[in-house]
Amino acid sequence: MKTYKQAIAMILFVCLFVACSVTNQYYQISQTTPVDKSIIKNDNDDSGYYYQDPFCRITYNFWTEKGEAGFTVTNLTNQVLYIIKDKCFFIKDGVSYDYYHGKEWTSPVIAGQSTTNTKESNIIGIAPKTSRVIVGYPIYDYIYVDCDLERKPVLNRPSTMSFTRANSPVEFGNFITYKLGEQGTERSVTHMFYTSRITNYRKDDIMYTEKRDNCPNVSDYKISEDSILRFAPTTGYYIKYVK
Repeated sequence: MKTYKQAIAMILFVCLFVACSVTNQYYQISQTTPVDKSIIKNDNDDSGYYYQDPFCRITYNFWTEKGEAGFTVTNLTNQVLYIIKDKCFFIKDGVSYDYYHGKEWTSPVIAGQSTTNTKESNIIGIAPKTSRVIVGYPIYDYIYVDCDLERKPVLNRPSTMSFTRANSPVEFGNFITYKLGEQGTERSVTHMFYTSRITNYRKDDIMYTEKRDNCPNVSDYKISEDSILRFAPTTGYYIKYVK
């Protein structure tokens, strides 16, 4: 009888442990606001932010996990536009980070069994009427925690906080230097943003499953199921967490 009771107690303990250890997945979605009046934002968040002058158009798409602070430069002219990479910086809370690192790497030449050394260029050329993506730094590495922001929101009741520039969790942006043509005059622009709203969502509130029919040449499965976020604004970013 004692052994039987001990077994029952152990089973109850395991069940209790499993029940208490169940975790749920959440998404913290942050929205941003530009500091500079030169940054244009369309009414639709999906169209993102951009800056434009007679020489180039600089667009931003932050939407990825932890945020992507890089930018895309489109050359609007009929000449080669040059990005001066060693005069471009990512700025976060008053600290500058280099876009140019002076990296070197070795590539094998298969036919001659030799190697060639390549060094990162500090100049990026963009052909007329084309674009170039400049990969940036993450905006925010961890979820933001505050007593007024529920970390475990219940279904259909997300938790939200708004911020001004003065009390924002992070202010970030880019200092970008470029010139038109090899002998052109260097121009610099500064684009700064801050996180203006943070919302914690339960996963079931922010994601849905979409079924898709596959043709035989693509997959052995007739139907695929994809998990998709209900919205993905290019002016924001997200962080996944469990609790």
